[in-house]
This record gives sequence, C-alpha cells and structure tokens, in this order.
Amino acid sequence: MRVLAVNISSWNPSKEVFDRLLSCVDLASEERVRKFYFPEDAKRCLIGRLLPRYLLAREFSVPWREASLSATPEGRPYVSAPPLPSPLDFNITHDGAHILLTHTINPSARVGIDVTRLTLPRDTSVSKFLSAFSEQLSSAERTSLFGLPASQQLHRLLTLWTLKEAYTKALGLGLGFDFSRVSFAFDPLRLEVDGRHVPLDDEEGAEWHFWRRELEGYLVAVAVKGAAGDEVDGQWWEDLDVEELVRRAEPVR
Repeated sequence: MRVLAVNISSWNPSKEVFDRLLSCVDLASEERVRKFYFPEDAKRCLIGRLLPRYLLAREFSVPWREASLSATPEGRPYVSAPPLPSPLDFNITHDGAHILLTHTINPSARVGIDVTRLTLPRDTSVSKFLSAFSEQLSSAERTSLFGLPASQQLHRLLTLWTLKEAYTKALGLGLGFDFSRVSFAFDPLRLEVDGRHVPLDDEEGAEWHFWRRELEGYLVAVAVKGAAGDEVDGQWWEDLDVEELVRRAEPVR
C-alpha cells in the first residue's frame, strides 16, 4: 500500500495551463471539472482525475492516451484498460488543498482512503455537531466519545468518521451504508462489524489493516482489506509536487 499526496494550496495555474491539463483527462472528466462554480473545487477534481493516469504511467509505463478509467455503479474507480501485469487497486479522496490517492498491486487487497478537515462547520457547536452524527456511531463509540473531555471530542468524532469512510470505500460500498454497524475502539485500535470482532494488523487471522496520519489540520485514514503489511516496508506516504504532476501530464485527446 502506498499513498500519493498532492497539496495545491499554493497552486494557481494560468488559464492556459488549466486548459492544457483538461486535455489530459477524458471528456467526461473534463465536463465534470467545468461544472464546478468555485475554482478550488475544479482544481481538486482535476488533480484527482490526473493522478491515476500519472500513477499508471510511472508504475506500469502506460501512455496517458492508452489509459482508460471507469467506475463501478457505486462510484468506485478502476482501470478498465489496458490489461496490467499486476492487479492495481486504488482509491482517491480530497478535502481543502489535499488530494490523496492510495494504491496497491497486491491481488488480494482492496484499499480505501479518506481525508477530512479537523474543524467544526461554520455556525455550529461541538455538541450540535456530535448530535448530528450520533446515529452513525455504535453505542460503544457514543459512550466512549461522550466520556472524553470536551476538548477531545471533535478529534475523536472525525477520527471515527475517516476510519469508517476508508473502511466502506475499501469495501466498494456507496452512499447509504449504515456507519453504526462499524464500531472502532482505540489504544490499541479494534474493530467490530455487526457485533463481530474483526482481527486487525498483527492479530492472528487479520483481515484488515489501517493507517492514520495528521496532516496540517486534517485527519487521514487508509484501510486495506486483505494482505498488505508486506507492501508497506515502513514507507507508505509520498508527497508529490503538483508541478511535477503538471509536467508529466500528457494530452489524451
């Protein structure tokens, strides 16, 4: 498992550069990018569409023009062409200035990733925010959460949220999954699904692996279903300069 991380906080491309990059994605992706009203949203979407082609070119020497990307009915992306020498599973998330792609070439593994800003939405309080999400928590999670000091509750809630998002994305599930079915506990990290203990990481018979990281006021969670520990080798995070991505991008149409 690896993560490619792009930070666009200082990236302000000219119209010429932005239009050139639009020619480096498929027509459907270009149309989606152009629908955004706010430039920051359009930039996040575009970088997210460029990253898989960059990855395919770098890791498999697939020309940008020959890469074909599709999505499941639940919206999970995958490589539909060309055939690859090793299976590739990947997942993308973005929030604020951060666009992240996690990937694995382990044929028995599936990956999911989520990033969220560590802050309250505007015009709300911690108590109101917690109440809004309480139905998405298990009873054990609610008990643990409300037992924490108020200063720690937002961090715990958003940690739970990113873990649950990464978990369901690795499963390939769409919107509507009942997050309360998934219950996490901490120190050490433990997982139950529908009341059943799920072995993690170094536990015997481990089915899932999770990685977490704090990133400039954001929380990141990565979930891997299946064998993954042998792929990490202690190096699972890579910062990719957005200008390097821009230089490598090639027209596909």
